[in-house]
Amino acid sequence: MRSIEKGLEKAIRERESRSSPDLFKLQKEWNDKSLDFSKLSAYLVTILDSKSLAAEQFKRLRTQVMKKMRSRMENTLMVTSATRGEGKTTTALNLAVSVAQGMNETVLMMDTDFRKPGVHTYLGIEAKKGLVDFLRGEAEIPELLVKTEIPKLILLPSGQPPENPSELLSSERMSQLIREIKSRYEDRFIILDTSPINVFTDASILIPLVEGVLMVVQDGVTPREYVLRAISQIEREKLLGICLNMISAPESLQDSYYYYRDYDKEGK
Repeated sequence: MRSIEKGLEKAIRERESRSSPDLFKLQKEWNDKSLDFSKLSAYLVTILDSKSLAAEQFKRLRTQVMKKMRSRMENTLMVTSATRGEGKTTTALNLAVSVAQGMNETVLMMDTDFRKPGVHTYLGIEAKKGLVDFLRGEAEIPELLVKTEIPKLILLPSGQPPENPSELLSSERMSQLIREIKSRYEDRFIILDTSPINVFTDASILIPLVEGVLMVVQDGVTPREYVLRAISQIEREKLLGICLNMISAPESLQDSYYYYRDYDKEGK
């Protein structure tokens, strides 16, 4: 009987290894993209102006977020906002770069904003296929991953905007993907850029799949009631904090910076 049990266990392991390729090690199948710095978004200060005040604020944000997530043994973070134009994609990507460069962590940046995908354009990369194609069953993850020139940063682009974004994100295939990434790559850090939570249901669909949520709010622009409505849709224990975007710096510095507020410590 024992030999039969061992045989079954071996068969299960072999089947799982065939169906679940190592996403981070199949380098030969990656789309290896060179970064054209002339095409990078000017908002990517962690790459283009790493000594600036704004870049330093992202390092502070990185420290706060990573400290909290590591203390809870977590590795999946969703970045969202209350409404459009608050800088969630800018924040998510700069945070990803900062973690990859400053903490020597392999970061998987997932563009799950199927309504207005933009992570690849911020990096000046053309990506016609992505996560959408995987969820449709038309492609596998290893062939969709983009290995950027930024050490330790891997991109899973969204692909072309689908007609049914909410249905794809709520599919079992999406749930299985996130579960596998979380369990198999505990030493990796995964950041999901999502649609604004008050505008579409997509972010709310993804909240149960991730372990932490960072809310981006544009200082002095987003109405308080919008922020409160967004917060009410996020599980208390998952809301890591609020990142205030585009706070005016002192005139002598002539820059903009970010402020992170630990939501737990505020007790609100």
